[in-house]
Amino acid sequence: MKYPINARYFPGPCHEDDSRMIPLLDGEEYFWAVRMEIGKTQGPGDAIYMLGWRFESTFRFNTDSNDPSELGAVLANKAAAGVDVRIIMPTKWQLLYLLEDKTEAELRNENGSNFRDQLDRFGPHGNMLHADLLRKQQVPGGSSPLAGRILLDYSGEVTGTHHQKMVLVSRGQSAVGFIAGIDFLQDRLDNARHDSPLPRPNPARKVDEQTHKNAFPYYWHDAGARLEGPVVGELFFYFRARRDACSLFRDRHFQLKDGTAIPSLNPTNDWTELRSPQKTPLTSPPQKGVFLAANLPDYDVGGDSPIFHQPNPLLRLNPFKGKPVHTTGELYQKAINASKKYVYIEDQYFSAPSLHNVLLGAAQRGIKIIAVLGGFDDDTQNAVDPKVTDPTTLKLLGDLGSAAENIAILHVKNTVIHSKLMLVDDEFVVIGSSNFHDRSLTDAEDASELAERLRAVGQSKSTDSELSVAAVDDRADSSNFVVRLRIRLWAEHLRVDEWEPLVRKELSNLSTGLSIFRTSWGKAVSFDHGNTRFIPVLTK
Repeated sequence: MKYPINARYFPGPCHEDDSRMIPLLDGEEYFWAVRMEIGKTQGPGDAIYMLGWRFESTFRFNTDSNDPSELGAVLANKAAAGVDVRIIMPTKWQLLYLLEDKTEAELRNENGSNFRDQLDRFGPHGNMLHADLLRKQQVPGGSSPLAGRILLDYSGEVTGTHHQKMVLVSRGQSAVGFIAGIDFLQDRLDNARHDSPLPRPNPARKVDEQTHKNAFPYYWHDAGARLEGPVVGELFFYFRARRDACSLFRDRHFQLKDGTAIPSLNPTNDWTELRSPQKTPLTSPPQKGVFLAANLPDYDVGGDSPIFHQPNPLLRLNPFKGKPVHTTGELYQKAINASKKYVYIEDQYFSAPSLHNVLLGAAQRGIKIIAVLGGFDDDTQNAVDPKVTDPTTLKLLGDLGSAAENIAILHVKNTVIHSKLMLVDDEFVVIGSSNFHDRSLTDAEDASELAERLRAVGQSKSTDSELSVAAVDDRADSSNFVVRLRIRLWAEHLRVDEWEPLVRKELSNLSTGLSIFRTSWGKAVSFDHGNTRFIPVLTK
């Protein structure tokens, strides 16, 4: 590698001096950026390719009543104009296999939250429903131009899922990409102020009987990134690989107990060649290094029964050559091992046994480790208990002994933390779909009750496919984009103005900035942050 900083942080070859990653915080900023690029496409020769965990066909890109742009309508109109529009989203054929003998209500009653969540996301009323709605989306004149353009991917391991989230937009020969942890679901459309009227609609969760809106208020913090330069070509590779792998699976048909007939999961799918981006221009100078990391399941469930599995056919594609792909985990390990000052983690999870030793080593050599987690649980619709209960975290703290003083764990009040990002030493940042959890980092074992039932037949793996992007910046001045991102994140959670001179000065300086997490870590900041949403978590 040309620059030592790239060899220090990245586990393999990266893009040097030719690509750029631009962080985007919270749904409002991310979706505005994606919508602007989609809006620039015009017709034949242009393309919109999307991978995601979940999509709502009626998702709106903003809250402006004068611009009611819904995902289905926007994409259908683009497809009608000749733009090559494709979406790939996951589903679980095993759920349909079970629904041939039991109704949804029976599955929910017998199996609790394991099946409730799976059915909500991947059952007949989850991604399957929205895929069908997108396929049927009409444009003036009555045609449905998205028919054949929405692909359900039912490969992977039984309790793992395809979690990759990316958007690639090509206009003629040029292309730009986006990568994120953000889903195209309405309650993700929050802003950095987190001051929108609450509660917010989310029909899959508890609702107030009178208002028919969410019975519990919450905010949603998330992150994504815009990609420019040749790294965008890697996004296209993963999209095409996922699409080509799906073409290898036989179609499936089901007759459900409730009388629903599903003759095909992917009827009339368009398998014509995709449009490869030829140019990926930069709108600003490139960064020294940009690295795209991925995680792919080693196995796939196939055959006529959910107990049969085979090596993941996606891994047979070039350049994988059948080898495991877990570069997300390799990236996180190398970056934490390289740390000299601090590691800042913002995630749904802080529970990755595969990273236990690198976290242990970092804290023991004095590195400050900060884990910022959600103070509100979207699944339970309740505030999170402000004390450590996760067994993996408790083991880490126990193994550290007195060095546990180098770890600070915090919740963000009334906020779902859905961002999946990590900063190291004001030099390194990674953002994407990969959680700080072994499902996202390596070939993982599922510890759930459901997995126990499958362990006897070798189906206890729970590996998620992921895409995350990392970049570095070692400039020692205000142009360092990692420092700017760190200040922005901390100011957002502290509820202070990042551009107020005193705030910016004291947060930029780690000798004072780190004191907001533990008073023993530095000289206390002097600016008022009495409205902070940070809640220290009890570790004892």
